[in-house]
Amino acid sequence: SDVLHAVIDSNLKGAMFVAKYTVAPMIGRYLNGEESGKIINIASAVVGSGHAMLSHYVASKHGIVGLTSAWAMELSEFNINVNAICPGTIEPAPGRVSGMVQGLSGAMDKPPLEAYETFSSQGNMPGTKWRCTMQDITDMVLFLASDNARVITGAVIPVDGGQMAK
Repeated sequence: SDVLHAVIDSNLKGAMFVAKYTVAPMIGRYLNGEESGKIINIASAVVGSGHAMLSHYVASKHGIVGLTSAWAMELSEFNINVNAICPGTIEPAPGRVSGMVQGLSGAMDKPPLEAYETFSSQGNMPGTKWRCTMQDITDMVLFLASDNARVITGAVIPVDGGQMAK
């Protein structure tokens, strides 16, 4: 229950609170004839399929996809673009444990490395040769925030090396 609340609070409610405090200024800029803004949510490649032992995380990320679609419709009249990126498994920096692995560790009540190995051995990880880096995610965020993406809204974009295609 504590893990569920922490994941929902961080992933789903976090996105809602960020929007709560950023949308009004964006609408204000639009009403003043200025550029309005962009919302770029971070979902996950897990929305492409179910994952054992990650139901709370999967549910929170599906919620992000739902918010993205709803907000794209609600905010389009103010020229606010709303999109979501679905990162795949991200190579952590040396010595760091990813949020997903921390979540697995808590859900399985195992040390992080053991939890990751158990999860991977059950066929849950993609069979692609690519692993995303933080730079891959950054590049997509920068693109969606640019004028080059001015007509893209309501999109859910995989940045996952094919993980969602599995």
